[in-house]
Amino acid sequence: MKAKQLALGAARLELEHLGRMKAVSPATFETLSTEMERHSQDLDADVMRLQDADPRLAEEEIRLARLRMLAAERSALQRGVIEGLVPPEVSEHLLTDAAGKIDRLSGPGH
Repeated sequence: MKAKQLALGAARLELEHLGRMKAVSPATFETLSTEMERHSQDLDADVMRLQDADPRLAEEEIRLARLRMLAAERSALQRGVIEGLVPPEVSEHLLTDAAGKIDRLSGPGH
């Protein structure tokens, strides 16, 4: 189910790109947008049913999303240091904090 949602998201981005580039007519863009929205709503409803039936699925999705967000924060801090936007002494504490959170979310029991 999640793979279908990811694929649909990529297709939506491509359709938006086609629309901006005027590679499709406004009528075609609207038709495809409506179809994708309907399909997205169906997938969302399916995911909700699965998560309602097994709450562990939602918990795992939240855990994985938190891990990705923390990894993005860590990456932004590291880029900031490399680019001279964040002083190393400031980033050190924040990077240590992020690493601890990542370890807790990745550790045993998860």
